[in-house]
Amino acid sequence: MSRFRHRVQSGRSSKPLTAAGLVSSTLFGLVFAGFAVVMGAIVLKDHRADQAMLAWEPVPCTIVKSSIETVGEGEYSFSAEYTYERGGRAYSGYRYSRNSDAFVFDKVSEKVPLLKRYPVGIVAMCYVNPENTADSVLVRGDGGFPWSMLLFLVPFVLVGLGIVFGPWIAWARRRRASGFESPTRKNEASKRGGRFIMMIFGLMFVGAGAGVGYATLPSLTQWRASSGWTEVPAVVTASAVRSSRGDDSTTYRPYIAYVYTVDGREYEGDRYDFWSVSSSGYEGKAAIVREHPVGREIRVYVDPADPALSVIKREAGWGILFPTLFPLIFMVVGCSVFVAGARMGRDAAPARANGFARDESSRTRGEPIRKASRGRVVGSVLFALVWNGIVSVFVFQAWRTVEAGRPEWILFAFLIPFVIIGLGALVGVVAEILRLFNPRIEIASEGGDLCLDRPLRLRYRSHGSVHRIAHLRISLHGVEKATYSQGKTRSTSEHEFYGAVLLETSDPREMVQGRLEAELPADAMHSFQSESAAIEWRLKVEGMVSLWPDIKDEHRLHVQPSERRFA
Repeated sequence: MSRFRHRVQSGRSSKPLTAAGLVSSTLFGLVFAGFAVVMGAIVLKDHRADQAMLAWEPVPCTIVKSSIETVGEGEYSFSAEYTYERGGRAYSGYRYSRNSDAFVFDKVSEKVPLLKRYPVGIVAMCYVNPENTADSVLVRGDGGFPWSMLLFLVPFVLVGLGIVFGPWIAWARRRRASGFESPTRKNEASKRGGRFIMMIFGLMFVGAGAGVGYATLPSLTQWRASSGWTEVPAVVTASAVRSSRGDDSTTYRPYIAYVYTVDGREYEGDRYDFWSVSSSGYEGKAAIVREHPVGREIRVYVDPADPALSVIKREAGWGILFPTLFPLIFMVVGCSVFVAGARMGRDAAPARANGFARDESSRTRGEPIRKASRGRVVGSVLFALVWNGIVSVFVFQAWRTVEAGRPEWILFAFLIPFVIIGLGALVGVVAEILRLFNPRIEIASEGGDLCLDRPLRLRYRSHGSVHRIAHLRISLHGVEKATYSQGKTRSTSEHEFYGAVLLETSDPREMVQGRLEAELPADAMHSFQSESAAIEWRLKVEGMVSLWPDIKDEHRLHVQPSERRFA
């Protein structure tokens, strides 16, 4: 049985590289990577300064003055004056840290801890420069190496270097390519590069997720413990909508400061909830501020173990999605990409002397020809997580407009198709996972390489509940792929030059196990791949399963050329 099938896929191809293009890409890549290198140098310089300060001598000092001033709306500055003795001489110090004389912060809840730590008259520890005893600071860094910042800059350097060297490598390959280029050598090099890049990006995603998770861990811990916090009255002292202006947008968050009393001592707080992050949408934040005008008495929740910790709203609501779902998505995506990169090319064997690769599935021992079901599961899960993770951010923002009593229906209508695609992706994930529990059809070579001058002999064996399969079909297909470039357009066509049904049955007894055999055409082409053409031999296994996702597996066979041609 033979069938013909033709499919054209259109895409974009790169322009021929010119001297101007090479120079411009090189300059752009150098600037891109250079920016990251300069930032890294600044970070390392700052680290060296912190390291040098570790040699400063700790000296007891007496706080003679400490105060907190309001320098702006919701912005405060802590400054202190202290005295110490060195070499029988008294000195006065005013610097808070290496970078500034005062400590500027924007949370009123930090005022009490600072004044409690540095009250007037207490003997604290300051740090004195041994080379200049008049130079001192009240606090110093721990000198820890800035791994997180440098790791953040590494991708920018790699991308910049890729922009620099990528076009030159492509240009060199085009000049070196003449006639037939060994597909095995080229594919192996591409796989190694792709494997390395995927693993690096996977680790970057895992690191980003872990970093966000670590940063939100204190808030998550306090939220869980807040169920046992004590409710006390408080009075609002400040209420405003704070904005943060970015390059192309402005985000907002409500800021509400209040005072409360615990055991006769007054405390200040400014935490509205545990997940107060800036986001778009001014009206929702303004509504919260209007509900908490200055002077209004409200109820806040206070940690009985540390009364300086307080919050107005302890319910998590939709806000908990950020510290939990966001890091999880990044870590799952990162792990999936890393594992996929680590497994890439694992089963590839060394190239033969004549330039053709040996397929692991066609060795003389006749190992089973593996299917790619798990790869489909990973791919579908990856797509569903990324798509729904991004869409959920906008859905959350849309839901916040409903909570604020001003639903934005246009935004809801805009999100409907994206949500439907996300739900379809989730259905696809479920289908792929269920497909893993289908009966497995194991196929193996009967021994020896698959060659054009020998009949194709395979054996199959089913695992699992074969009676669930209503109809089983195993077919062999030879496909020719060709890639054409015309101007800026690149198209790939597929022509099925061979098709044969090796097994088609509805009898469960024939599905359990058996042998398959096919005579390959003498004038057929062996497996082959180059930059613009390829010959692929595909073995398709299709099974209809009642009330369950069908079996749809495709195996790539590596058919060797006729040995007589090289005799």
